[in-house]
Formats: sequence, C-alpha cells, structure tokens
Amino acid sequence: MLNRFNQSKIYSGDTFTADYTEQTGTTGVVISETPFDDITFFHLKKGPGNIRYLGVNLEHYPMFIKGIENCECIFSSLNESHSNWLLLLELKYCACHKLEDYGNKVVCQMNGILQKLIDERLIDPKRYNIYFNFASPLNKEPFMHFMLTQNIAKELQDRHNVTFLGYNQLLMATPQYLQAPKRRL
Repeated sequence: MLNRFNQSKIYSGDTFTADYTEQTGTTGVVISETPFDDITFFHLKKGPGNIRYLGVNLEHYPMFIKGIENCECIFSSLNESHSNWLLLLELKYCACHKLEDYGNKVVCQMNGILQKLIDERLIDPKRYNIYFNFASPLNKEPFMHFMLTQNIAKELQDRHNVTFLGYNQLLMATPQYLQAPKRRL
C-alpha cells in the first residue's frame, strides 16, 4: 500500500478527519494532526505504545477511485511482524433522522474500496483486521444499527472478517486492533 499511495503520510499520533465539501463546496476531505476549530470531525486516537500508520485521503487518488463507490479515507497500521488493522472511514454530515438513509450506501462505498484493494493485491485480507467505520460528527454515536441488513453484514463478516463500527472517535488499541474509546456513564 505504501507504494500505491506514495503521496500519503505516515502518522504516529492522533489524526483528525473532516469533510469540508458541504461547508465550502470545494475543499473536500482533510486529514490533520491537530483538531479543527471550524468543523466537527472524526478522531483516530493514539493508544499506548508506538503505532505507525498510513493515512490515505482517497480524494488525492482520483484514478484509484474512478468508477467505483468509495469512502473518504483508508488508515492502515504498519506493523511488519504481525497482522495489521485496516480502517475504511466514511463521514456523513447530516441530520440524525437522515442517518438511516445512508446505511447501505455507506457499506457499499467502503466495500468498493476494500474490494479494489484486494483486487489490486494491495492487501491480503487474511493479514488484516478490517474495520468499516461510519462517522457522523454532527450526531450522537454509535451509528452501527443504521448501517446494513443482516444478510450484507453476515456476508462481509464471513468473506473478509469485517468489523462494523459507527463512532466519531476510535482508539488505536494495538497495531492489530482498533476499539471504541470507553465512555463514562
């Protein structure tokens, strides 16, 4: 993946991802190492230990996404001796009552990218813990129950061992696993 997405950045700390498309009409998706002060965002939070990972803004690779449904970003841990995590992220800035309308579309977008990564032999899905995360920064999480039918979920879990998440913040627990941060009740 490093060779294919060679203009993407390698990170070792927190990243923040926002989509300015609706707000500006032009800027699009931005991955930053500092929080945004003018838009709500998705936060990929560094956990304990040293975790290096690749952050790919797919808008910077128009030939890769040409002709397929696609999500905003790919994040992938870079751990040479073990399996890695692979996160496909889709952001939706919409009202809460609209979230359900995007469920299957979101999954199709992330699956389109996953399938292309596999088809181009950029990843071996057996070496990755694959996560599909649907984030809606304007709304209260989690969003998984809006995402898809049970048949689609089962098929993707059986075929690629995909874990479905719906959070505006995820924690890099290890180079192999992501998790939703624990929240105080």
